[in-house]
This record gives sequence, structure tokens and C-alpha cells, in this order.
Amino acid sequence: MKMNLLSKTCLLLSQLTLAMSSAASADIAFVGGTVVLDATKSGDDGLYKFDAEVELAFRIDNVGLQFGVGETLVTNFSDVEQFRTNYSVHAYYYLQNRVKIGVSYSDSYIGKGHLTAYRIETMLALGSVDIEAIFGTSNYAGGNSYFTAATRVYYEIAPTLELNARYSMSVDENGEYVSSSYGAGVSYNIPNSELDVYANYNFSQRFQNQQISIGLQLNFGPESDERIFTLSRIY
Repeated sequence: MKMNLLSKTCLLLSQLTLAMSSAASADIAFVGGTVVLDATKSGDDGLYKFDAEVELAFRIDNVGLQFGVGETLVTNFSDVEQFRTNYSVHAYYYLQNRVKIGVSYSDSYIGKGHLTAYRIETMLALGSVDIEAIFGTSNYAGGNSYFTAATRVYYEIAPTLELNARYSMSVDENGEYVSSSYGAGVSYNIPNSELDVYANYNFSQRFQNQQISIGLQLNFGPESDERIFTLSRIY
């Protein structure tokens, strides 16, 4: 299973490399970006998580690139305080105007080790519905690897109001079930602005843990209405 995923990832990377090479003489266009500030309360364990993330997206003909960087603080305001630095790189191809498929790499420095992840990802724009999906492997500090599949569906019910729902499942290297989670959220765009206010709920079946988060997202750039990849922030 692991080799099959790696071979598919390498094949997709090679196709993206060829596409980028053919577009090398084209201009690089800035698509847009986001700035996210998020606060999360985790169940009854007294832990709080604060995130600050910046994402930037670019386009070269039919090839897209997205870069992300962020900082995370996990604390109980007493004896627990952990900082994480997060990076992500995405390369994808526009199959149609707003249908994207590609790969991503992300790295989070947690404590004394790195959590690295390699993913295949896609984004489908279907009118008022957008669907994002990822599948890939993650590994913490050279330990066991886990395979995760996740999807998130966005539904615009009004020009300023959007609902979303997501689900994920992870298995270990032997295909044994590890965990799953599901969540839902709502986002409100402040009229005449590029600022969204949102709230999300998530439940982890493995840890029987609930998380509630609230946040702000600033969208900017010439095509700020184009949705960028976000599942790599969560899984």
C-alpha cells in the first residue's frame, strides 16, 4: 500500500514537473492568499490551541503553486506550553478552470521531532458546492507511518453565508484502523469586505474528544474568491 501510494505520488509529481517545464516561459500570476487567526478549545482537558497561518497561491498557465507557513501554540495556561512551526507546499494542475488535482508536502516541528506528510489532493468546484479531498501518509519523528483520507464539502447557502462538513479516517501501515473524525462549521463573510468569521466543531472517535474553534480569515489578491487547499492544516 505504501509503495503504491509513493509510486502514484512520484508519477503525479513527474507530470506536474513536465507541465511546469512547458509553462516556464509564461508569466507567474499571483492568484490570492489568506491570513487565518484561529482559537480552539479541546474537550475537557483544559487545552487551548491558537493558530496563525498565511497561505499564498500562484498560477503559471494551468499549473498552480501554493505555499503556507504558520505558528501554533498549545497551552493550558499552567504547566503545558508547546509551540509548533508549520510549513506546506502544494503543486497542482488545473484540469478545468476551477478543478484542481495535485500533491502537497507539509512539515510541522512538534517538540523534539517533525511531523511530515505527503498527500495527493483535489479540489472540485460544482456551482454552490466545493469539494476538497486528500489522501496520503504522515510520519512523526521517524516512527510509524499512517495513511489518512479526508474530505471537506463547502455549501454556499447565501452570498455571505457558507456551511461545511468534513470527515477523515486513518489506518496504519498494515491497514489496521487507527482513528476517524468528523466535523461541521459555518462561515460568514462581513459585507463589503474580504474578511470571514467562522466557527467549527470537530469530534475525534479515537480520543472521544470534542473541539470547538472560532476564527478570522482574511482573503486577498486578484482572485481571492478562488478556494485554496486547507485540509493540510487539519490532517
